[in-house]
Amino acid sequence: MAKGDYINMKCTLFVLLTFFSFFSISQAESQKSFVTSESLQTPSNCGETLTINFQNAGFMGGNFSFNVIAPPTCNYSIASSAPSWLMVTSPSTASGNSTVTYKVSFNSSASGGRVGVIVVGGRTFTVNQGAKGGGAVPTALDFNGDKTSDFVVIQNANGNMVWWIYRYHIVTGPSTSAVTFGLFDSDIPVPNDFDGDFKTDVAVWRPGAGPNSQAYFYVFLSATNTVQVVPFGTFGDNPNITQDFDGDFKADYAVARKQNGTLVWYVLLSATGGVWIQQFGNETDKPIRGDYDGDYHADIAVYRPNTSSPANTFFVLKSSNDTLSAVTFGLSDIDKLVPGDYDGDRKTDYAVWRTTTGVWYWISSLNGSFNAYPFGASSDLPVPGDYNNDFRSDYAVWRPDANQGVFWVQITGGTPFLSILPWGNSTMKIPANSMQTQ
Repeated sequence: MAKGDYINMKCTLFVLLTFFSFFSISQAESQKSFVTSESLQTPSNCGETLTINFQNAGFMGGNFSFNVIAPPTCNYSIASSAPSWLMVTSPSTASGNSTVTYKVSFNSSASGGRVGVIVVGGRTFTVNQGAKGGGAVPTALDFNGDKTSDFVVIQNANGNMVWWIYRYHIVTGPSTSAVTFGLFDSDIPVPNDFDGDFKTDVAVWRPGAGPNSQAYFYVFLSATNTVQVVPFGTFGDNPNITQDFDGDFKADYAVARKQNGTLVWYVLLSATGGVWIQQFGNETDKPIRGDYDGDYHADIAVYRPNTSSPANTFFVLKSSNDTLSAVTFGLSDIDKLVPGDYDGDRKTDYAVWRTTTGVWYWISSLNGSFNAYPFGASSDLPVPGDYNNDFRSDYAVWRPDANQGVFWVQITGGTPFLSILPWGNSTMKIPANSMQTQ
């Protein structure tokens, strides 16, 4: 499994500055340029690595530093994405091994945490600063920014996707909304926080009309109520790996591609605008999501099924130190992969949900303990998420009962609590299952 490089290649971004309350996208863009392995350029970095790649800073701020390891002839620039409060105090260029020093200013906000990035050549260092009244942490499928996963189903309305979102805010109580966005039969839902406002954006990936055709991400940005269209990937790619790889708290457009018997990852980095290519895994492996080392950078990871060797194994390339982790766990022929942070230590845990028994099995990254919890039935769909704002993934399933589906949630931490919500039906798509489980 070879180690990838950063690629300094810019992708054209098409931003539609009009808000569409009823949005259906045409397929007329098929002639535009697209990213393929053949069109990528020669890597520009010269081997620089960071001894650490993130820092959690309190609201008081302070002076910090990290080290860069690089060959003596390697020259690189150093710059901050937020110089108003994240200031690099060491020189803006360096060669070989060096120490980067920086200052984080006081954050007077009562509720707004903030994130900045220091770019060192082709690498990124993330600073996550909490607010005076508490920090901000992104939550999957949190469309209103209350740090709690929302219940989401997608309806087919004359060929269009209608996103039905049920929210429960701890102050204002329950509310529902409907957003028409995307094409039901062809588009793949890829909701995530693409603009860094700690709210999930409604988003889809359109694969194109056939082999080698252009694929597009379409995102309705919650911060500006505008639509962003980004050409990235080709027909047949897997866009469900889209997440925050560079640690700037914005999801990066990404696809995994089966290529010459291997699995190749293509990531458009929002912090630098470059494309990162990483070969990792075999084409029969399942690409999976998560931050397994807790450094606020998504890790490249796959699960190897029982048809390959070593069978039933999680492989993770950890972004904090570029080391490989391999853990054999689960049974690929009867388990669904449901990695998440079940112990609340901000690291993704290896986890599976057994379809034959409805039992959740996971290994705690906090203490290495093995855990098993029965929740669900064989006809259910697992839909893990943080449904009670305790920074832990909860056991959850969606059950297609009769004419209406029901979300069942068992809280993993704190006081035992069972949430039951009738929402959706058997003809709808359930994003918490389709994009978060394998």
